[in-house]
Parts: sequence; C-alpha cells; structure tokens
Amino acid sequence: MERKKYKVIKKFAGLRLVTRHTTDSRISYMLVIQRGKRRVYETLFAASVKDTAKRNEAISIALERSNALNKQTTTVSAVASRKRDFFEFFEQFVQSKRPLSQKSWRTALVHLRRWHGNDPLPFGDLTKGLCHDFRAYLEKAVLKGEMKATSANVVLGKFKAALNEAAARDLLPFSPAATLKALPAENSETVFLTSAELAQLFNTPSPTVRGVDEHLLRCYAIFLVRTGFAPVDAQKLVWADIQSDGKGGFFVDIVRSKTRRTGVRSARVPLHADAVAALLELRKRLPMFNLTDKIFIGLPTGATTIIRWLRRWCAAANIHKPITSYSLRHTYATTLFEAGGDLYSISKLLLHSSTNHTARYTHLIDEQKRATLDLLPPLSATAETVHEGVYRAGKGGENDA
Repeated sequence: MERKKYKVIKKFAGLRLVTRHTTDSRISYMLVIQRGKRRVYETLFAASVKDTAKRNEAISIALERSNALNKQTTTVSAVASRKRDFFEFFEQFVQSKRPLSQKSWRTALVHLRRWHGNDPLPFGDLTKGLCHDFRAYLEKAVLKGEMKATSANVVLGKFKAALNEAAARDLLPFSPAATLKALPAENSETVFLTSAELAQLFNTPSPTVRGVDEHLLRCYAIFLVRTGFAPVDAQKLVWADIQSDGKGGFFVDIVRSKTRRTGVRSARVPLHADAVAALLELRKRLPMFNLTDKIFIGLPTGATTIIRWLRRWCAAANIHKPITSYSLRHTYATTLFEAGGDLYSISKLLLHSSTNHTARYTHLIDEQKRATLDLLPPLSATAETVHEGVYRAGKGGENDA
C-alpha cells in the first residue's frame, strides 16, 4: 500500500524520479536510486501540481544525478548525504581530534558559521564557488586587519581538511576545496628588545591601567623575558609545576604536544633568578593558595589588553617598537645570544625541535650589530664613500661606478 503513494514521473539509468502528494494541490519530488539491494531516497523539493517549470527542473536534476552516477563522478553515499548538515559533521570531526588541538579546529568552525550564518550548510551546497567565497571572506578580514594571514591560512587549512575527510568518507564525490590556494603570507617582523633596551624598560615605572593588576603584569613580563616561555605555556603553569633542584635552584618540567607528527616532547627548563624572584613577589601577595592554583591567575583574558600595557610601558621608557607578549620570548633568545650562549643550548631552552628554528635569532643579532656599527661616523671622505657602498649593497641596491 505504501508504494501506491508514489508516482513514477520518469526513469533514468540507475534511478527514478517520483512524486508524492503532500496536500491535494502540492507534490514532493524525490529521486529513488537503486544500487543492487541498496535503495537511496533524495528529496528534491515540493511544488504545485500544475507547476510545469518545477517539474522540468526536477527532471533536469534527475538527469544530472544519473549521468554523474554512471560516469562515477559521484557516489550513492554522496547523493544520500546531500541534505546532511556539514556543520554537524564538522563538530563531530573536531571531537575526534586530540584535546590540545581542538581549539584551532573550533576557531575555523566559528569563522565558517560567522560567514555563513546560523542556518545549516547542506553537503549539497558545498561547491567550488562556495569554497572560494569563504576564502574571499578570510582575505577581506586580513586586508581589514581583523586577522593575520597566518591565522587565516590555519582556518582555511582546517576547512580544507574537513572537506577532504568528508570526501574520504564518501560523503562528497570529491573535495571542492582542492584548488584553494593559501593566502599570501605577510612579511612579519620579529620584534625583540636588546639587553640595553631591556634594562631601560625595567628601570622605568610600569604604567597604571584601570582594572589591570600592574604588579601581576610586571611579574608576568619578567617571567617571560627570563624563561622564554610562550605566553600560552606560562599561563597554564600552576604552583606545583615549580620544583626545587635541591641545590638552591628551581626548574619546570614542561610538556609540549602540538601535532601527532612531532608527538609529545618534554623538557626540564631551569629558572633564572629573576624569574624566581618574580614568582616570590607574587607568592607574597597570596596569603592562602593551593598548589593546583594557576600562578598568573587574574591576567586579562584578552591578549590585546596585555599588548596595549606593554606598548605603553615601552613608550614610557622611550622604546618605540610594536612589542607583543611573544616579543618577550624573542627577547629571551636574542639576549642569550648577546650574552654569548651557544646555539644548541639556547635551542634546548626554547624547546625547539631543531636548531634551524633557533638559528634565525643569530641573524637578528647580526643585523643589530650592523645597525649599531653604522652609528659610527666615517673618519674621511673615502671612508664615507665606502660606507655608502656597503650600505647600498646591504640593502640590495647597486653601487655607483
């Protein structure tokens, strides 16, 4: 009796176009795809019984599906999932990731929802054009200064990975984002403070900002600049992480796990006396605390507030650089090189997986040396000509004959 409710409109190779009455005057168009013992239904749309344009549209879609199935440019599973919500799949895909890496995946999902809206995104709507539109949205955000190109490329990469996974699971006939290219990377400058600038900064009173614990921020800055910890790692530290070496010193055993490829890496990081002194200052301000409490609890939740405070402090010390919290890690590395530290040891202190990552700081120090040397005035006209030639060569220009 159930089959009598459906009326076959037209048969195609591998499928049939059928209709079913929803009311006396409206019908629902459906595709019935038969593959062996498997039968898949795809609802197209509802329309008036007398609407010939919708009837012709349904026939056109049925023909397109039939050709795609027979040319093997799509699959039965992909057809069956056309109405499924991609956002729901993306959320489940994020759940399968390791907890430490889920944040970047969720960030990608947030941007995707912000761009598309709160409505579901069916798999059937995932076209190459839609993927390129999302890339254009990210590119516009970069041009407006709302996000960095590197962050936009991370979001784009997660989006492409989710589509690749959907294609691998046969939910899509192919990944429509396969041709998407990454956004051009900006020439980001590694900002750091020299040893002289660092001393100048900490001899300057730090600024007072309403609603911000200036003493906590100052101790936080000292800790970063004397340990080289990434801000995200420092903010996770609890008091139990600070351990004594039994010889009057202290250390932290830190574990970093960024990707499955690099795996879990742990290292013992000794703490400089300045970092220990900053922790003792914070400890004095806590009459009661638990070892499981975070050390830098109470920091502003947004990085922008900390950056604004740091730049105001630098300006007060007559240092005009676009400093950020991560610049303090760069400062730690460069000041170690300035003090004569060797590449291998500094690489281990920074928890770099390779000394190649650390070697870039040697170039920064060389540039700083060159800039300092150029401050000396030439002693003669001949030296001035040579000086000008060296300067031009360093800048990539051509020397005068």
